[in-house]
Amino acid sequence: MLGIVLEGGGAKGAYQIGAWKAIEELKISYQAVVGASVGALNGAMMVQGNLKKALELWQGMDPSKIIAEPERVITEVMNHEFISEDVLKYRQEMKEKFGIEGFDISPFKKILNEYVDEEAIRKSTKDFGLVTIDLETNEGLELFKEDIPRGYIKDFLLATSFLPFFKDEKICGRRFLDGGFYNNLPTRMLVEKGYKDILAVKLNDREDQFPVDESSLNLVRLTPSRDLGKTMDFSNDRILANIEIGYNDAMKTLSVL
Repeated sequence: MLGIVLEGGGAKGAYQIGAWKAIEELKISYQAVVGASVGALNGAMMVQGNLKKALELWQGMDPSKIIAEPERVITEVMNHEFISEDVLKYRQEMKEKFGIEGFDISPFKKILNEYVDEEAIRKSTKDFGLVTIDLETNEGLELFKEDIPRGYIKDFLLATSFLPFFKDEKICGRRFLDGGFYNNLPTRMLVEKGYKDILAVKLNDREDQFPVDESSLNLVRLTPSRDLGKTMDFSNDRILANIEIGYNDAMKTLSVL
């Protein structure tokens, strides 16, 4: 019984779609997917089981499908790497660099509406989970689909992806923050569900915030063999390259298991 955990990392998430393509070609079955931020979005699509639709989304990706800002701002965002782990410093960096309070993410919300099917996720026999932070209580939340109120999976996918430089807004009456600030690779969610065979698809070289005891696990880490670029570089060339890297890495790593 294999569980897959997908790390958060913005545009680098295209790597996971390439890996998924390899998983399908190698006929590797899995029973759960959990993730943070973009990893949760990709995980939702994996649980839906429609690789073709996910490839359609990512292969047609460009920055204007994430944020609605002038082209000059979008270009600067793609070439800028936000380095702070502190939310307030993120916002300060936004003001200093771009002169605005936050980006308009209405295009990203459109993606969620078009590509996420809550009923398909709930009807699937596969476990699905995500991570976010409730800013009202400053509490990290690790939620499986059964923990999310019916009708709100898309809202919580927005919550797990809500970066500090997005325009401030409430989701379900509360303010949330990107789950990557709490647990960017939520392997322990699978462990606590009883999964022993785990595939962790990494996007970054940062250490796990909540390492698990691997001594009793069969844990395989799929790590990018090449640089995946900047977190907000949603340029089509970069996205297509990351899909290809993910596919090749997964074929090489998983075909020998």
